Amino acid sequence: MSRDGGNLFHSLEKLGVKREETLNFQGGAGVRNIFTRVRGAEASVIDGLLKVSGEANLFLMNPAGFLFGPNVRLQLPGSFTATTATDVRFESGLFGAKSGVNYGDLVGNPTGFLFALSQPGAIVNSGVLDAKGVDLIGGR
Repeated sequence: MSRDGGNLFHSLEKLGVKREETLNFQGGAGVRNIFTRVRGAEASVIDGLLKVSGEANLFLMNPAGFLFGPNVRLQLPGSFTATTATDVRFESGLFGAKSGVNYGDLVGNPTGFLFALSQPGAIVNSGVLDAKGVDLIGGR
């Protein structure tokens, strides 16, 4: 968690949500943004429900890519961002897909996305992603 309590961070080896499954992120009081990075080499296949309990925006980062199936649903109080970036930039540092991170320093909102791979994974959306704001940010 960032030292101001506004950003919550998760690190996973793989991420997938089947049609009948729900992935519920618990934001907690004061959490504005939830960041989840996928460190493995597989694209994330999401065909179920992504949910946030609390008031936070949800950011998913997987340089290997995302496939959002026809049954994907979002139940989010804020915005949704999925990116194949290798790093999310903050004024005070980077939240990298593979690198070590000093979470406490990563306060505020992201200021950019970095792509260190010449061929980042693709983002394929076969469903309807409905939230206050939806950003799908891929490389080239």
